[in-house]
Amino acid sequence: MTAKPPTVASAMVQRSAARMMNLMILLLWEISGRGSLFRFVKFGQG
Repeated sequence: MTAKPPTVASAMVQRSAARMMNLMILLLWEISGRGSLFRFVKFGQG
């Protein structure tokens, strides 16, 4: 386990990786079912 120094580059990489993960999850939701995403948004809004 190596501890990386908190540099701006590493922070940017982590942020972009998280964004890519979110995009992939959204894509999977769109493929699995068109209405599932809208249901989740409505459920989140209450």
